[in-house]
Amino acid sequence: MPLPDLTNVLPPLYARWMAELLQGPLPDESRCTCDDCAVARKPGVIATVTRPGEAPAFSPRPFDPHLKCCTVTPKLANFLVGAALADPALAQVGRESLHQRIASRRAVTPFGLWQVEAGNVEYRRRITAEFGLNRALLCPHYAVEADNCGIWKHRNGVCSSYFCRPVRGWEGAAFWLGGFRPLSRAFEPALAQWAASQAGLPESCLLTLYDFRKHPEAAPWSDLCDDDGMPDEASYAAGWGPWAGREEELYRVCAEKVGALSWAQVEEICGQPVKALTQVTLTAYRAIQVKELPRRLKLNWGAFYWVGGDDGEPDKYLSYDQNDYVELPRSLSQGLMLFKDGGETALLLKRAEAQGATFTPEILQDLISHRILVEA
Repeated sequence: MPLPDLTNVLPPLYARWMAELLQGPLPDESRCTCDDCAVARKPGVIATVTRPGEAPAFSPRPFDPHLKCCTVTPKLANFLVGAALADPALAQVGRESLHQRIASRRAVTPFGLWQVEAGNVEYRRRITAEFGLNRALLCPHYAVEADNCGIWKHRNGVCSSYFCRPVRGWEGAAFWLGGFRPLSRAFEPALAQWAASQAGLPESCLLTLYDFRKHPEAAPWSDLCDDDGMPDEASYAAGWGPWAGREEELYRVCAEKVGALSWAQVEEICGQPVKALTQVTLTAYRAIQVKELPRRLKLNWGAFYWVGGDDGEPDKYLSYDQNDYVELPRSLSQGLMLFKDGGETALLLKRAEAQGATFTPEILQDLISHRILVEA
């Protein structure tokens, strides 16, 4: 049986690996429109609780349409960089951004392009507070004139798994953020180290790359920079060894090594941590499959906020994420109240329809996947 084509939601290399692993399709994530930012068009909603027991204050949580969610410097494993550089179809702005990043030598290691800012507390605070809003945080690989990613086909697992409004709601977020993302964050550095070794990186470089003075929570290896984030020439030369000055060549070799691997080989190379996360990903994948409607349903009181629409605008139901919500016209909101105490799904749907509130199967699945309705 042919493997599914998952390039609708994943970059080609990861699409092939996940097709081998999952043996089935993924949601098209049509609600997450990167070329026409969904959150810029319809902002998220921040619910701020000022006093316990009182209704929260609601405020919009938009993204700048010219920044979107691309306000972070990505960690790019060596094989991703090499594949991008070897791609004749890569956008010129993406190619130049990689050349410039490598030429700067800032956080440029044989294992990939790291984040100088990764261990900087102030940087982490700004990413949290100004995500999608601050141009100073814009990704260096962003194509400003085209308003899209310059290295899209070779983006990392974090960028590949950020869907602001997943089609499957809670379960979709659990798959992408609790399954695939941790899995990719485990296999990317492991494969990067394997590829560098396969390419002939000398063992003598390792003591420099695994600098005990670097905090392990900030980076699994040294970024070869001093405390101010500037390239340390001696460390850089020692970390790169005979590949210093041939960085792009090493990255291309790493891309060839990794690009030839099957998913089974990836698991074998990366070992038990990746094998364990593979099982988590498979479990999360099974959970996103569309299921039959529960025989009994009820409102999931206490697990969502209701924001009434103004001037005929739809009501919003917020559950697990400030950027994601379900919109319902007021007539359906009123019909939804029939589920407040739970009951037979078929009977409640008939009563709602009699009141002029028709819940289609798609609307019901949306309410269930966002945990607005749960099995009674």
